[in-house]
Amino acid sequence: MRASDRVPARRRGIGDRVHAARRHAVLTQEELAGRAGLDRKTVNRLEQATHSPLLDHLLVGNKLPTRHTGG
Repeated sequence: MRASDRVPARRRGIGDRVHAARRHAVLTQEELAGRAGLDRKTVNRLEQATHSPLLDHLLVGNKLPTRHTGG
């Protein structure tokens, strides 16, 4: 993979992880945006990989609720 192809691929990977985490937490984009202090459009852009996420947005993503499966 060329170096110029890595950035969009990694951006898509981040978007996929944000989307999967949001769905796992059973949140809409609007609900996630409200909890994260972001605009719904920003969440959508992150998930769709149409813009480069700011580091601050990724750090806010760590606040996503997770389900504890026990054990």
